[in-house]
Amino acid sequence: MLSTSGSTLEREITNLVDTLAIKPETSIKRNRVIEKINVMLSKIPEFKNMTVSIFGSTINGLATENSDTDLCISSPEMKDISDYKRTCLENASNSIFNMDFLAKQLISHGMSNITAIKKARFPICTFRDQQYGVDCDINVNNCLGIENTGLVVEYMKLDLRVKPFLFALRLFVKAKGVHDCKKGFIGTYAYTMIGLHYLMFVQDPPVIPCLQKLSGVICKYPNCHFKTATPITGYDIRYHDCVYIENAKSNNFINRSSVRRDDSTIWRSSNGKNSGELIIEIF
Repeated sequence: MLSTSGSTLEREITNLVDTLAIKPETSIKRNRVIEKINVMLSKIPEFKNMTVSIFGSTINGLATENSDTDLCISSPEMKDISDYKRTCLENASNSIFNMDFLAKQLISHGMSNITAIKKARFPICTFRDQQYGVDCDINVNNCLGIENTGLVVEYMKLDLRVKPFLFALRLFVKAKGVHDCKKGFIGTYAYTMIGLHYLMFVQDPPVIPCLQKLSGVICKYPNCHFKTATPITGYDIRYHDCVYIENAKSNNFINRSSVRRDDSTIWRSSNGKNSGELIIEIF
C-alpha cells in the first residue's frame, strides 16, 4: 500500500518541482540584480573591494518562483571578522555593515520597498528591484550562509531523491505557516537540516551519509573540502565533497552532477524507497 501511495506522491512531487521551481529566465533576472548591486558597491571608494553574491535556496535549487533572493556582501578580508568589530561597524554611520547606511545606498540606486532589519544575528535590508520584479534580502558578511548553501548543494548531488524530498518538505511547512521565525517558528533552512538528518539517521538503511562526519569509509581525495576548509569565526565548516554513492537497489537515484573519479570516496546504499515513500514516512 505504501509503495503504491508513494509512487503516486512521487509523481506529484516531481510535477510540483517542475511547476514551482524557479525558471531559467527568473535566474537571469536575479543575476541582473547582482550586477546592479556590484555596480553600486564599485562607486563607493570604501567598498570597491566588496562583491555581492547569491546564496540560499536560489543556489541550492529549493527556491520557488516567488521566493525572495538572498544576497550577501562580502570580501576576503572580512571572512574572520570578530563579533566585537562587527558590532562596532554596525554602529558606524558610514559603514556598509550599518543597515541604515546600506538602505540609503539602495534607495540612491533605484531600489524600492526597503526595510532595514537590524535586530538579527545577521542584520538585513529587504528591498525590491522594480526593473526586474525581484524581492531580495541582503546582508553583509554572512560567510557561514554561503558555506551552508554549498553543503546543501553537495547533499543534493549525492542522490536524485534528496532535492524533491526537501522541496516537498519545505512546501508543506510553508503551506502550514510554520516557517516564519518572526512568529516563533524555525525557518526553512532549519527544516532543510531536519530533512537531511532524517535521510541520514532515521531512515534505515540510510539514504545518504553524513558528509560532516563520514564513517565507515576512508577519504582518499587530497583536495577534499574536509581537508582544505578553514574555520569561519571559529565555526568548523568542513564537509566531504568527494563522496559518490553506489546504490545496490537501483541506478535510478544517481545524480548526473555527481561524477565518480578514481579518488572518489565510495559510499554504498541499499535504500530503494522513492521520494514519495520518504515523505510519507517522515510524517
